[in-house]
Amino acid sequence: MLTGDDYYVHPDHCSKFIQCTNGVAHVMDCPEGMNFNPNVRPGPVCDLPRDYPCIDD
Repeated sequence: MLTGDDYYVHPDHCSKFIQCTNGVAHVMDCPEGMNFNPNVRPGPVCDLPRDYPCIDD
């Protein structure tokens, strides 16, 4: 369960992330060819795959 106003990794897609606001989760997209990078704060930050490699499940 996601709690708090924050950004979370999407469980299936590197190019998506979950933005939780006031307890409501919204699936968001990074620009084409980019991956969500959960390590950069404040977020959301979408990076080039060479800067944040990720493999979709």
